[in-house]
Amino acid sequence: MDKFFICLANSYKRGGRCVAGVEIDYRDLSDWTIVKNIDSIPKWIRPIAPTQSGEIPESSAFNCNCFSIVKLTDATPCPHNMHTEDTTYSRMFSIGCIQPTREIIDKLLDTAHRSPFGNHGKALKADKETGNNYSLMLIRPENAVAFEEEIFGKLRVKIEFSYNDFSYSLPVTDPSFLQFFRKSNEKRIELSDIYLVLSLGLEYEGWHHKLIASVIQLDGRFATPQRQWSREKDILLRQKWEKGASIQKLAQEFGLNEEFIKLRLKTSVHQNYYEDSDNDNDTNIVNEDCATYNKIEPQDELHKKDSKKPSLWSFIIKTIQRRRH
Repeated sequence: MDKFFICLANSYKRGGRCVAGVEIDYRDLSDWTIVKNIDSIPKWIRPIAPTQSGEIPESSAFNCNCFSIVKLTDATPCPHNMHTEDTTYSRMFSIGCIQPTREIIDKLLDTAHRSPFGNHGKALKADKETGNNYSLMLIRPENAVAFEEEIFGKLRVKIEFSYNDFSYSLPVTDPSFLQFFRKSNEKRIELSDIYLVLSLGLEYEGWHHKLIASVIQLDGRFATPQRQWSREKDILLRQKWEKGASIQKLAQEFGLNEEFIKLRLKTSVHQNYYEDSDNDNDTNIVNEDCATYNKIEPQDELHKKDSKKPSLWSFIIKTIQRRRH
């Protein structure tokens, strides 16, 4: 069975992404209704990939932006402990994007639960019978302030906020907001008129910790240039890389981080080459070739002739041609 949802979070999760949103009955971009559970609360979906911790690979989650309409084919609920929203799927892709308004987002709020996940603390004990049967919710907090704090020996961005007369301080896993905060060079930022997607993390040392998976501002203040990426930019990026531009230079030119540039190079190779390919087996080896490419050093035997590392595009095409012969 296929399912549709409005994406409200695309956050970091153990080397990949955690994508989540509210399920909808979809007819077209201007004709859809919110699905609610028996308690009249918006029903959430968290797609789970066949990976170690269910994380979605970055390349698969790339187009799942906030307020995208995402389609899951062969969606099958697979609730696990408190993660009752977990759902497996065959394919996941964005089919469009809605224009967020106050009226729309307010209908997605969880107004039934007075506290996040049944208590006022930072976590829930995994082996305790809490009666909690959900791990995602959208709230509208008050008195929100973002700051950095050391957690387990690392600096983490957190947001302190009030909700229903109680104060909370939770870590943020939203990539767009993290980039916004760190680029600001501010130690503390007061946040007004925001919405937060709260999530329970995977079990860690007997606890499910509460996280802020998404920070939403209707004017798009926290959006990054990655949200406006396009196929045309993929082509331009690949052309500059082919001509010898370094990852560092490309990151500076496009105003993005180096990891994102590497991801787009890999993804654009896959998309552009296989549009003209009639060999389905090529698709199965591209990720392996990209991984091999990343390990190549300029002095490798294959590239003695030139101290410069070959382009990713050239490397994969040559590798595929060798395998065909």
